[in-house]
Amino acid sequence: MLNRVILIIALIICGGFAYLVSAQYQPLPIQEDLNQKILGKWVAEADSDILMVYHSDGKLLSYYKGVFHRERKWEFTDVCDRANVRDLQEWDYGILKITAIDDESDYMCYVVQGLESVLTLLRIPEGNLLIYDRVVE
Repeated sequence: MLNRVILIIALIICGGFAYLVSAQYQPLPIQEDLNQKILGKWVAEADSDILMVYHSDGKLLSYYKGVFHRERKWEFTDVCDRANVRDLQEWDYGILKITAIDDESDYMCYVVQGLESVLTLLRIPEGNLLIYDRVVE
């Protein structure tokens, strides 16, 4: 009888814990949504002369004072350097990897903390915060 009571109490505790964990967990947006949301033009809040243009083919073009500066590749990924999507906070959108066109070893990783009318990127591992405003045309 005592074993049954202990078993019932253990099941109740485990069930309560599982409920609390599932209630706090909110899945990250699916990758297709992220890929669509980031498309377009973004101007840096720190320097309005910096413009980043994300294209659907994975190209990222940067401009300074209206002059083309550099072409890179972008992608959302599950792991980049020391960042892993499992480690993200519930308010984070995902991990963005930006890579040089001609050198796969030349890349930067960011945690995307905002992706609506404002793009907020936290550089990994440095922790630099970059903020861009969407250019509405």
